[in-house]
Amino acid sequence: MQIGNATQSALQGLQNSQRQLNEQANTIARGVERDRSPGDETSEALVKVKSASNTAQANTRVLKAADEMLGNLLDIQA
Repeated sequence: MQIGNATQSALQGLQNSQRQLNEQANTIARGVERDRSPGDETSEALVKVKSASNTAQANTRVLKAADEMLGNLLDIQA
């Protein structure tokens, strides 16, 4: 995989994670406003929040690795 492709994939993954986090935050807020107690929908949303968080962390690691690889390549060229 090329560095540019890895970076692009990681950025798309971060955007997807952010979208998922926003959707689930809205789901949780609606559930709390409606029920005043957590229900199945809220519990499922919390699991999805954790999953999106883990995905975002993984994509961040990919970005860091791509950055390090690019830095090493620039060092070699210098």
